[in-house]
Amino acid sequence: MVRTFLAIDLPPAQRKALEAARRSLERAGGDVRWVPAANVHLTLKFLGGVPAGGLPRVLEAAAAACRGRAPFRLSVEGLGVFPGWHRPRVLWAGVGGDIPALAALHAAIESELAAAGFPAEERPFRPHLTLGRVRSLRGWAGVRDAMAASRLATGPFTVERVVAYESRIGPRGAAYRPLGDFPLPG
Repeated sequence: MVRTFLAIDLPPAQRKALEAARRSLERAGGDVRWVPAANVHLTLKFLGGVPAGGLPRVLEAAAAACRGRAPFRLSVEGLGVFPGWHRPRVLWAGVGGDIPALAALHAAIESELAAAGFPAEERPFRPHLTLGRVRSLRGWAGVRDAMAASRLATGPFTVERVVAYESRIGPRGAAYRPLGDFPLPG
């Protein structure tokens, strides 16, 4: 089985701004497992374990979903948590910009993958960039206050492609390997 997901990568300027925000939150304390800056991405679809024989269908579906779509602009805006502030599990950075284009791309990916035999996501799409996972509430107040004080906002960037990744989980966390790259040709 190949642990697979489809994502939008961030340009260096946005990645650098997120790394600075993450460092600021890290200094606030808290029991959080932080995502390395190199691994931060905007997930469009997490497929989980895909049999190796099913990978061509994933790649074909991703290519079909991207075909004919124009590039669009997004930005990174604000910080938040899932599921809520009283019981946080995931710390994230928000996404702004052309959300309708992002939602349409996500819907096309879901549709193409469903047609290829992969189950559709039942939860609504909530675009975000995962920065960390809360392990316990120890020190949470400091992190929460640092998040509230943050004014994270990056300049816009252009989304020009979707990348399919394999995710390998090891003792040092996840390592990602690109499986395919799908341009938004316009």
